[in-house]
Amino acid sequence: MLINSKYSLISLKRILLVLAIIVVCMPMCSFANEMTAEECQIAAELGDAEAQDNLGLMYRFGDGVKQNNEMAFMWFQKAAEQGYAVGQCDLGLMYYNGEGVEQNYEEAFEWFQKAAEQGNAPAHYNLGLMYLFGNGVEQSYEKAFELFQIAAEQEHVFSQHNLGLMYYNGDGVEQSFEKAFEWFQKAAEQ
Repeated sequence: MLINSKYSLISLKRILLVLAIIVVCMPMCSFANEMTAEECQIAAELGDAEAQDNLGLMYRFGDGVKQNNEMAFMWFQKAAEQGYAVGQCDLGLMYYNGEGVEQNYEEAFEWFQKAAEQGNAPAHYNLGLMYLFGNGVEQSYEKAFELFQIAAEQEHVFSQHNLGLMYYNGDGVEQSFEKAFEWFQKAAEQ
């Protein structure tokens, strides 16, 4: 069934956004599963930024510990403040979604930007979503396209998919079904 109205397309995009954020975060949990929560806690308390971020993931998803967004936020913040790009992106997600902290798009943008400056593909993707939907920034399909393209070149599957959608719909770029197909195909091959 084709979706004809712009409103329905925006609703579909919002649903895809929520699903994408969930799926983007899930692969990051794989490292956390290699360590017990106790081992991760010890390394995190000793100042290891990666362990701090992984402990944050454990608390965020209830993996080996009781789920607690406030604790997740605290550990992400510790990792982020050390300049750890993945932690910065994860902290940005907490601000973006209002998990463990009051929702704050401005803070989310700042942390995504810091991670993106280090080449973090998910951070570029998240910034692209902010521009795509105008959450905390002035909506700009052109800027969203640019950010998705940076992440897509790093093999970020959701950015590749979003580039396909943008080419298909002509959002921020000249409509091209051929280029849309190419990006959809790259995403599907992963």
